[in-house]
Amino acid sequence: MKILLTGTHFTPAQALAESLQSVQGLELVYIGRKSTREGDKTGSIESHVLPALGVKFVPMISGRLSRNFSIWTLISLLKLPIGFVQSFWFLMKESPDVIVSFGGYLAFPIVFWGWWLSIPIVIHEQTLRLGLANWLSLPFATKIALAFPIKSLNHDLRVEVTGNPIRQEILTEVKAGKELDEFVKHDTKTPLLLILGGNQGSHFINRLIGKNLTQL
Repeated sequence: MKILLTGTHFTPAQALAESLQSVQGLELVYIGRKSTREGDKTGSIESHVLPALGVKFVPMISGRLSRNFSIWTLISLLKLPIGFVQSFWFLMKESPDVIVSFGGYLAFPIVFWGWWLSIPIVIHEQTLRLGLANWLSLPFATKIALAFPIKSLNHDLRVEVTGNPIRQEILTEVKAGKELDEFVKHDTKTPLLLILGGNQGSHFINRLIGKNLTQL
């Protein structure tokens, strides 16, 4: 059996891939971004992490709708038809038995062609409300997995509230390194505040905390 994972919300996809690796006779393929954003050649996190886990990674070109207009917005829009053609080709080539989508601009064309090819589709939403790609994917989904109940989907029989998959490294206890140990012991009178943010939202969180650190 082959499961194709896709989407730009990577950490829950990574957690699912980790949990499925122990299943005998199961092949995993991930279609994702080669780089995180337009104009930046830095490899995406999935392009580094997945091959190390033994999961086949397939980079796909896809455009997205950006809220901020720039030259990269136009370039991204021109990539939209390329993404639709590529996603159809990859699905024909890989012939997965199931598609699991974690949302984001890259996932929708794969979901659409998967539905067209009669492949069962599971979409997963990680937040309190549906993102644009998952909202567009609703009509094509076989099952809808939610991290939290969403009122507008209360009566949809396809819905399962599953929560968010958690990566193994979060659940595994590790010993603090020397640098962290020294940092914590440096000033025992000052409270230590741990703030966890994710992906592209972390820059906004860092700026917000910087402005309000004294109050916190």
